[in-house]
Amino acid sequence: ELEDEFPAGIPNGPHLPSHTARLYIDNTLQGSKAKHTIATNWATAEQAKYYIGKFGWSPETFQRVNWEAIATAQAKMTDIQRRFVVKLFIRWLPLNMRQYMQGASSPACIACGQDEHQAHLYQCPQRSAWRTQFLHGLEMLLKELDTPNSMQMIITHALKEELEDTPIPDRKSYRQPDSLLTWTDFFIGRIDKHFETAMDIQYSKKPSHKTTGKIWIDKVIKFLWDQSYKAWKLRCTRQHSSDKHRLDDY
Repeated sequence: ELEDEFPAGIPNGPHLPSHTARLYIDNTLQGSKAKHTIATNWATAEQAKYYIGKFGWSPETFQRVNWEAIATAQAKMTDIQRRFVVKLFIRWLPLNMRQYMQGASSPACIACGQDEHQAHLYQCPQRSAWRTQFLHGLEMLLKELDTPNSMQMIITHALKEELEDTPIPDRKSYRQPDSLLTWTDFFIGRIDKHFETAMDIQYSKKPSHKTTGKIWIDKVIKFLWDQSYKAWKLRCTRQHSSDKHRLDDY
C-alpha cells in the first residue's frame, strides 16, 4: 500500500510545507529560537514528570519554583559544582545512608555516629562552626541586597530552624510564605518565584537602585549553593582524610 501511495519511494520523514514553518507559543512568534524553545519545553516537561513522581509534588508546586533563576545560576558554575547541585536537588549525594542502602557496611556519619542522610550534611553536631558562618553570611548578604527587615527575619529564622532540625510542629513556618514549597527547598536553592516579584516591588520604590529581583535571587541561590558545597567538602575531607584523591567523591 505504501508503494502504491509513494511510487517514487517511501519518504524518510514527514512531508513538510514548501513555505517556511513558524512556531508560535501563546501567539508569540519564536523566530530563530524555535529549535531551542522546542528542546527546552520538552526537557522541562520531562523534568516536571520526574519531580512530581519523586517528591509527590503537584504540577502547581513545580511551577512555583524559579527554574529560570536556577538555570542562570547553574550556567556560572564549574562542571564539578553543577554535578554536585544536581545530586543535591534529587537527594542523590553518596552520603553514608545512601551508600548503606546500596550495600555499604554502615549508614553512620564518621564524625558523630548518627545516620548520615542528606539533611545531616548541615545538621551534624560536628558542623556547628559551619552553621554559625552560614547564618552570619546569609544575614550580611540579605542586608547588602537591601532585603526588607521583615523578609530578612523570616528567611534567617526559617533556615536556622532547618539547620537545627527543629521538629516541624514546633517551627514557626514549614513552608515558604504563600507557597507549597518548603524551607528545605529554599535551603538548596528551590526558591518560590514570589521572592523575585517581591524584591522587584521593593527595588521599584528606589528608582536609583540598580538591583532587580532577578539579581537578588541569583545572588541568594549562589550563596546557598556555595555554602552547601563547602559543607560537602568538609564532610568529604573528614570521610576520606586518608585518601586525598576522593575529596570530591560524588
